Amino acid sequence: MNDNERDKPDEDEVAKVREIAEKIRPLLAGHGSRIQGVALATLVATWLKGHIHTSDREKTIDVRARLLAHFTMLCAKWSDISHEQVRSISPEEDAW
Repeated sequence: MNDNERDKPDEDEVAKVREIAEKIRPLLAGHGSRIQGVALATLVATWLKGHIHTSDREKTIDVRARLLAHFTMLCAKWSDISHEQVRSISPEEDAW
């Protein structure tokens, strides 16, 4: 199985994702992009926090870094942002 096949959700997953997104959408509506972004970042941070190796701090850091990198690529893929565009964003350019 290649990366494209592994990353492609099945019909049940798509339906569940749409259901969850539609429940979240009204909570974000009407807020500026900064508030929306921080709210979504908080959810992602909570998700990452759940991935922990209790006996190995370095392994935890590695797993979280790989998950976040994969998550970022999925976001880019599903929103038609190119890999090169994502990699070109520096922390300074994204500062508030």
